[in-house]
Amino acid sequence: MYKNKQVAQEYNPCPCESGWQFPDCCGLESSENYRIFGELDNPNNLSIENTAKIENAINNMHETPDLFPVKLSLKQKKVHYVKMSPHWYNKSIFIDPERIAGSYGLSADLDQLAYICDQIAPNNSPFIFHTAFCGSTLLSRALAEIYECLPIREPQAINDLYQFVKDKQSDDKEISLWLSRIIAILSRRYHPYAPSIIKANDYANGLMMSLLKHSVTTPVLFMYTPLSEFLASCLKAENRRQWIKSRYQYCKSPVADLLNIPVQDMMLTEENVGEMAAIYWIYNILLFENAYDQHPNNLFSLDFNHMLDNPIDCLETCADLFSLEPKKSINVSEELEWLLSVYSKDSIQDYSPDRRQKDIQQTLSENKHILKNAEGFARNILAERYPVFTLRGGLTNQAD
Repeated sequence: MYKNKQVAQEYNPCPCESGWQFPDCCGLESSENYRIFGELDNPNNLSIENTAKIENAINNMHETPDLFPVKLSLKQKKVHYVKMSPHWYNKSIFIDPERIAGSYGLSADLDQLAYICDQIAPNNSPFIFHTAFCGSTLLSRALAEIYECLPIREPQAINDLYQFVKDKQSDDKEISLWLSRIIAILSRRYHPYAPSIIKANDYANGLMMSLLKHSVTTPVLFMYTPLSEFLASCLKAENRRQWIKSRYQYCKSPVADLLNIPVQDMMLTEENVGEMAAIYWIYNILLFENAYDQHPNNLFSLDFNHMLDNPIDCLETCADLFSLEPKKSINVSEELEWLLSVYSKDSIQDYSPDRRQKDIQQTLSENKHILKNAEGFARNILAERYPVFTLRGGLTNQAD
């Protein structure tokens, strides 16, 4: 248990580097943060002295995003929170405990979260879905730097709900109820004029249709790249090859269902990494296409290349779609120039759109046979549904 009262009185602002003054925060040293979040997989270790400030954060969860549900266990009826601030939200990617920048964690009963969610006033918060490796993090960061919004990147709670749905652990009524609750808790705001922008993890794309059915006015953006570029990203490093193999294992049956073909047609060997990437790309494209068939008015698509070609126009169009207000005294060109130089999730990585294209071409050149097999496989499976140019619902004129 962390004894933080004595430390807290010596600091102003709070030593956790949240950007808050201590009376509104926790009093923990920032060095404690990473150790705490590294223990999220073992929630029995998450404990902290129940100070008045912590109690206040819990009691006001229906009004403020200070406590964020970083992990849900719908089957075990538990929820795990982290203490946040606007500063920490802007730095966090919640799917990865090492990228969560908050000040402490604690666990509670799921019933408490259900009670709190049912008290939250509804907010209409935009969602970004994507195929992975397609600039969605860059878009989220650019919006957060230039516009008034609260970025929520890859919340595990949405993945947890989708896993709950996939495992068929409950009936449709309870699933719909929890979808409403999770949307509510993710949509809380610090300021009325600054909506949360929820960038889902690619694993949660299966909930796209359910989200659109749940809220017919919620603006939803789907980001992607052509198959060749997605494949190049999957081949870039060994950990990404392992990632696409894992994604293939979970999506091969759903994509067979979407195509109405035997799952045996989706069975591949370890050497068929190109075809695995094609299957996962096909799966996500079909999820978008099926959702767009039913919800063309509030579902939009964006090829990452169009964003790189005209970043300012694209960003302004997206901000208009999401009803965002620009921050004052922001030089948009300068911000985008910096962001485009470090556009990956690693904000210290020196990069550029030109270097991206060179890396893609080099990777594809070194793996010509894999590319040929992947594209041939995808075209054979999708036939006339293969997107030769761009997807429908283009956000920009180029994508129309």
